[in-house]
Amino acid sequence: MDDQLREMLQEVLDRSRRIETRVTRYITAQGFETGARKPICVNDTIEIPSLATSMVDCVAAIPDAWDRGEAVNVTYRGRLVGAILKP
Repeated sequence: MDDQLREMLQEVLDRSRRIETRVTRYITAQGFETGARKPICVNDTIEIPSLATSMVDCVAAIPDAWDRGEAVNVTYRGRLVGAILKP
């Protein structure tokens, strides 16, 4: 029973996050500020404000001068959490 309850709670959490993402995108598209922090590029590294930061926002933070196909390190609170390639 515990596993089933855990799965159900995870599903509720996942759906809530998707709803929040959609509402935030809608509000932003309407021209309102959401107060959501975006990732920034510091010293050739993308610093993310949250582990739930979208890949779209991370890619948008890569400087235009960055070489295509070259990996960019992504950090959260000073710790390396991944690397992404500029498309």
